[in-house]
Amino acid sequence: MGVGHLRRPGRSTALVVLAAGLMAGCTDSGARAATTVRAAAPAPNAAAPATAAMGSVRLVTGYSAINEGTVNRVTVTVRFPVAITSADIALIGASAPHCTPLVRGADHTSGTSTCWNTAGSPGTATLLATARLTGRGRSATLTSAPVPVTITRRVPPDVPVATYRRTSSCGNDSPYVWLTFDDYGSTPEVRSILATLRRNDARALIFPIGTWARANPSLIEAMKRDGQVIDNHTATHADLSTASTATVLREIDHGARPSTSVWFLRPPGGAGAFSTRLTALAASRGYSLCFWTVDTRDWAGTTTSQMVQKVRYGDPMTPPVEPGGVILMHLHGRHTAAGLQAVIDAVRVRGLRLQPLR
Repeated sequence: MGVGHLRRPGRSTALVVLAAGLMAGCTDSGARAATTVRAAAPAPNAAAPATAAMGSVRLVTGYSAINEGTVNRVTVTVRFPVAITSADIALIGASAPHCTPLVRGADHTSGTSTCWNTAGSPGTATLLATARLTGRGRSATLTSAPVPVTITRRVPPDVPVATYRRTSSCGNDSPYVWLTFDDYGSTPEVRSILATLRRNDARALIFPIGTWARANPSLIEAMKRDGQVIDNHTATHADLSTASTATVLREIDHGARPSTSVWFLRPPGGAGAFSTRLTALAASRGYSLCFWTVDTRDWAGTTTSQMVQKVRYGDPMTPPVEPGGVILMHLHGRHTAAGLQAVIDAVRVRGLRLQPLR
């Protein structure tokens, strides 16, 4: 059970601090508990737990270096002598910081959280984990050793960091959250999604596969009548990262025609979205590439509650939604049509707004 189901925020919090606000792979040099006890030197890419009678905190990245501008995760594990009754996880001094609620172990004396941050400019920074925990009348503040981190510059074939950020958010520089839907769906699924969007005055970007769009003109027209935006998801859902130039251009040319003057292409699976090659090929046809910031993984059968968790808090697979965020869903997701209202509610609970229809 996640501590997020208890008092949130409560009297105690767990804080993960990224000194200088950068996130990267690391080689650590020990840890410090609330009693300032130092541990022995740990293995690379992890800050060893600061072990003392008051508990411990451990920081693990799993990588030694990352590129500037990328969104990366770090895992924080805490242990406490008694059952943890309340905890709130946060990133301090980080770029767009967010952490998942602490998920406690079976005996409730330990737990883990995934924290997300966007890496800043190339250079060296320091990663620091701090946890304040309370349980059964006991509390402690635990601090890991500072961990040196390295941010590397993006080089071709990767796109420059500014292009990476623009593609990640589909160029959404507004405070609105964009709902997006890919692929195809049955008539009941699509009409249910459209009805929920109308009821909530929410405008979405819909990326149908070209072959499906041509086979379902009435559904495409229904989307347009409602004020939804149609964009390109290729003709047949081909992997554009491995396709020849001729195939890529053919897939783009035979995809669904965008319904507005701003043309977006979403590569299937996101493959190649951050490559200079695909960025240039899309631009040659008048398109900007569109990725996402939150992945609901609804195509894999994610339940409604799991989608809500991803959007509201994030999880080990995806950060939560932020202002200007782009949520990835699919018209055919097993629980997407039925769970869409709950996803919309999760966005609003975070104090965020959806792009209105008009």
